[in-house]
Amino acid sequence: MKDLISIIVPVYNAEDFLHLCVNSLLDQTYTNLEIILVDDGSTDNSWDIINTYSKKDNRVKFLHKENGGAGSARNEGIRLANGEWLLFVDADDTIDENYVEKLKRVSEDVDLVICGMKLLKGEIIIYSKTFLEDLEKKEILSVEDLFQLVRIYTLSGPVCKLFKSRIIKDNHLFFPTDMNLGEDSVFVYSYLQYIEKTYVLDNYWGYNVMLSLNDESLTKKAKPQDRIDAYKRIYKTGCHLLKAKKIKESINLDLFFADGLLQAINQCKRDKIPLSAKERYSVYDSIAELRYTQELAKRLPFYFLFFRKFRLWSLYEFLNNHLYK
Repeated sequence: MKDLISIIVPVYNAEDFLHLCVNSLLDQTYTNLEIILVDDGSTDNSWDIINTYSKKDNRVKFLHKENGGAGSARNEGIRLANGEWLLFVDADDTIDENYVEKLKRVSEDVDLVICGMKLLKGEIIIYSKTFLEDLEKKEILSVEDLFQLVRIYTLSGPVCKLFKSRIIKDNHLFFPTDMNLGEDSVFVYSYLQYIEKTYVLDNYWGYNVMLSLNDESLTKKAKPQDRIDAYKRIYKTGCHLLKAKKIKESINLDLFFADGLLQAINQCKRDKIPLSAKERYSVYDSIAELRYTQELAKRLPFYFLFFRKFRLWSLYEFLNNHLYK
């Protein structure tokens, strides 16, 4: 439906913060909306709250399903959506009242709009995330521009983005349901295969991540091996995208992949979580396959280059344990 924007919200045990989220959607200055609340098998009062809102405002649609994760809930929202454009909002986040209007205003002749986000603790702004590197400021970007100029974490999830519904539905794009983590990044990378132009609102941060609300998110509870598997799947999808778009390389994608894997390994050390030698060595092998650049070298011990060639990972770990305690 022309100019209609569908906002999809996966809901799971969100009774403590769902009111804040939905109120921020209903209070938008852009009013041609349908708000799709998908209850993913909540065991608290979330379903009752959803029903209350559906009676209060006819723009609210709702669906109850068995628990299957945020990705499967978003997929049901996609199937229900009638809008020309789609927005995704998490149930423990909010959006500024002009958020939809700002994104819609710059959507003409592009396939995707991206904006920034704020990290909030209560009403205090902890951090505002910008996305374009300082070396070059543009507004309308190609997919290659995105991978070369944009901070890659920007592309790692569906929030802060306005998607064209036709592209999603014509190409049968859905969130993978066989992943414990990272399915949102795979979805975004898959979408990028079918677009040409993106508008980046670099100086607008209208999406609010409420840090103090949901301490039980899957990301925070994810196991190191889940993180490792997720980053490998995301990287594989990213490489497929680069090939489809005939982009020769992306240092940003490589660095994002390396950082993610290193964080998983460091989490194991920090939290004393057992990870088998085979699993650890697989991570080092994956990093070793990347193009070794000066930027990558900054993230790794100076002797990684030597072990990259000979793959003597047990000795590499021995040095790490003694030099980087």
